[in-house]
Amino acid sequence: QLSIRNTGSAALTSVSINTSVDGQTASVKTISLNLPSLQTTTISGDAIPVSTGSHSIKIFTTAPNGAADQFVANDTATSIFSVTGTATLPLTEGFESAFPPQGWGISNTSDVLAFNPVKVTNASYSGAASVKFNNYQYQLFGKSAILNSPQLTVPVSADSVKVTFRRAAAQSSSFSGDTLAIEYSTDCGQTFMTAYKKGGADLKTKAENISSNYIPAAS
Repeated sequence: QLSIRNTGSAALTSVSINTSVDGQTASVKTISLNLPSLQTTTISGDAIPVSTGSHSIKIFTTAPNGAADQFVANDTATSIFSVTGTATLPLTEGFESAFPPQGWGISNTSDVLAFNPVKVTNASYSGAASVKFNNYQYQLFGKSAILNSPQLTVPVSADSVKVTFRRAAAQSSSFSGDTLAIEYSTDCGQTFMTAYKKGGADLKTKAENISSNYIPAAS
C-alpha cells in the first residue's frame, strides 16, 4: 500500500505510479482519484512477482493531473524487503555458504540497505562464519535489522519447538541499548510473538565496554 498526500492547491484527479524493484525499469500505472488539497489517501498496488531473497523497491509519482510535477522532491518512497522460502525440520544453518541461505530472507525497517544483516568470516563459533548485526556503524534508533528463517511446517503432534542459537554482543557504554529478539509467526508473518528478548547489559557477553567495532572470539 502507498500513502499519497496532495500538497497542491487543486484537487488531484489522476497520477501515475511508478514502481521499480531492485533498480529495474519501473512499471507505470495511472490511477484516477478525487483527492482534495492537503488531504491524504491510501492506495493498494498490484502484486509483483519476486524471487526468494532480499530486495529493494522504489515507488514514485509522476504526471499529477496529467501535467508535469512542480515539486519532485517529495515524490518518492523507498523500502527494502525480503521473501522467504520453505524448509523442512530439523533446520540447521551455520551460514557457511551463500548469504542469505536458500529460503532465508534479510531486511530492515529503515531505508538504508546496508543496515541488513550480513555474513562475516572474522568471527565464528564453529566453522568459519556468522551473521553480524551492524549496530556499531549504523545507529538507527528505533529501527530493526531482520533475519528471517524459511517457513517451517511443524507437525500437529509436536508438543514443542526448540530453537538454539549462540550470540556475542558488546556495549559501547552503559547507555547503549541494542536488543536481540527471536520472534515467531503462526499466520504467515501477519503477526509475531516473542520467544526471546534481551537488550542492553542483559544482552552483552563481553564484560567490559568497548568503543570500537566488536569482533568476538569463538569462546
